[in-house]
Amino acid sequence: MGVWTATILFLAALAGCVHTPARYETIADATLQRDVMQAIGAYEAASGGDAHPVLVSARPAKTHGRRPNGPYTELWTVESNGRRSTYRVTFVPEPGAGTTYSITRLPAPVPDGSTRR
Repeated sequence: MGVWTATILFLAALAGCVHTPARYETIADATLQRDVMQAIGAYEAASGGDAHPVLVSARPAKTHGRRPNGPYTELWTVESNGRRSTYRVTFVPEPGAGTTYSITRLPAPVPDGSTRR
């Protein structure tokens, strides 16, 4: 790697142009992900954030395992206007009708380890 290449990579990283890949462990297909993100965007916009937040991560919630034909809960973290928020997303399969979902924004942690309500 030449000096110029190393310099360009360093400056790109410094400027925030180089991102690590986001991590998604979700049962939602692309259409359901889009729908959930639109709902989260509406919530963010209503609370002073960006209407188009970026999904940072999605993972199964530790408290809810996946049950056949039952609800399944995930934690989705989004970035909006430079801050991150986590949402509890619960999917409920509806036989013959697709999947319904609900979203709940979780309280932000505060420095003492408790949560802000």
